[in-house]
Amino acid sequence: IALNLDKVWFLPSGNPPHKTKREITDKKIRCEMVKVAISDNPYFELCDYEINKEEYSYTAKTLEYLKSENCNDNFYLIIGEDSLAYLEKWYKPEIIVKLACIAVYGRGENSKLDYEIKRIKNLLGADIKKIEAPLVDLSSTAIRESVKNKQSVKYQLPDSVIEIINREKLYLQE
Repeated sequence: IALNLDKVWFLPSGNPPHKTKREITDKKIRCEMVKVAISDNPYFELCDYEINKEEYSYTAKTLEYLKSENCNDNFYLIIGEDSLAYLEKWYKPEIIVKLACIAVYGRGENSKLDYEIKRIKNLLGADIKKIEAPLVDLSSTAIRESVKNKQSVKYQLPDSVIEIINREKLYLQE
């Protein structure tokens, strides 16, 4: 589907509850990488709300804040199929589906996306839209692994992001 969005906000997670400090790149560096990656697209915008918080970042709380600041806007939470499969285990999923339509991107031919959409709709009463787009088989885990193994990530990331990874010596010790 074409979501016909006015803007896409990128929200780097500030302090995700499911990761330890050791497992996550410094939030200022992650924010810088997002900023340079999206800088040439006028429809993309960086939102640093979560980066500026000290407490854990939860999607439900972030959506409550964003909705309070933008009460006349409709929100879509764009996630991958892997995230949809466990959405009901997120912090306050009932608030998430109340405040945002879930836009979900599948993971290929052997996908269980239609099943998961139906299951989450029934379980949470969610409004879910399937994103119809070519599959881009790219994952942050695979990129970090490539960097660790000194393999090129050119064409997987903008050059400006690769420069930050090299400058900060990221992902070499994972």
